[in-house]
Order: sequence, then structure tokens, then C-alpha cells
Amino acid sequence: MEEYYYDYEDGTWVEDRKWTYQYSGNNITAWQSFYYYEENGTLEQDGKGEYYYQNSKLAEYKVYELDESGNWSQYDKETFTYDGSNLINWINYGLDESDNWGNNYKAEYQYSGNKVSQMAYFYWSREDSQWESQNLVSFNYNSNGYLSEELLEFGDDRTYEYEEGHGNAKLFLYPEEELVYGMPTIKSAGINRNRKYVPYYQRLNNRQ
Repeated sequence: MEEYYYDYEDGTWVEDRKWTYQYSGNNITAWQSFYYYEENGTLEQDGKGEYYYQNSKLAEYKVYELDESGNWSQYDKETFTYDGSNLINWINYGLDESDNWGNNYKAEYQYSGNKVSQMAYFYWSREDSQWESQNLVSFNYNSNGYLSEELLEFGDDRTYEYEEGHGNAKLFLYPEEELVYGMPTIKSAGINRNRKYVPYYQRLNNRQ
């Protein structure tokens, strides 16, 4: 699968960014990002990500960038923890000034049945060497099981309304790298492209 982004310049759509994705069955295994290089008019790669699985569940996610010497350098990673089939948290790590991996931020999940009911976000306080609360998001669902409300402790709440029996969204695309983190997605009445519409935690848990 590929995604292209364009800028509208002087009455013409100009290619600006590109992402490519690889899969093994329903599991995403890697992505690559490209930017438009104006000097020669080509798309040049500037980033990539890799996904690693254990027992058919996502265990680790790594992100790389090109350094000044043109070599790939890992600068970001996430690890994922499960309670049975449910994803209960992920932790993001970054490199410190000594190139050692340290905590950055994390999210913890609570469930009602097989649906995420809350996501709590935390950041790592290097000064206090402990996790500090950043935000709490609660999710409500309608009688059809579709996402109906996102309630944020700090931020704007969102509500979603649907046509009877099905979603009224023609096309909501969720980048694969965002779906990794289990955000509940809007029910869509668009083209049947389940990889784009099924929340990643559901694909990991239910193999949908």
C-alpha cells in the first residue's frame, strides 16, 4: 500500500510526501517515508519503521532516520504489553545525550468488554524519575458499538453521529503508524478496506 501527499502550488498539484507499507497477512511489518527533493525532482527516502511480533502480537516498533553520513540511525522505539489478548500499555523510548535508551511517554488502556474505555497518557519526568499524568481520554459507544464520544480530561471533547445502521463517513483514512497505538476509529461506510478502518488493537486481539 502507498500514500501520496501533494501541495497545491501555482495552480498545480505537486508531489510532496510519500509513504509505503509492507504487510505479512494482516500485520504491518514496515513502512518507508519519502520527501520531494526539488533539486532533481525526485522523491528521496528520509525515514523508515519496523515492527516485530511475538506469539502473533506486536511486541516492538522501531523508527530510523538517515544521519549526516547517509547511514540509518535508530532514534525511537515502542514496546507493547498485553493482558491475555488485550493491549494494556505501550511505552515510548528515546536516546539521551549518551545514546542510552530512556523513557519518554506511555499510554495505559482500560477495557469494557473488548472495547477500549479509557486511555491514560503519561510522560517521564527526568527530574523526578517517575511517570507524570499528561491526559486521560474516555470513549463511549452507541448501541451499534460505534465510537460515539471522546472525552478528554485536558482538551476538546468530540461526538460522532451516524446514519441509521451504518457509518456516514465516506472515507476516513488512519495512517498505519497511528493505528498501532489502538485509538478507536470512526465507523465508515466507505470502501471496504479493513486494514484502514479496524483499530489496530482489535486486529491484534481479534485477528479481524
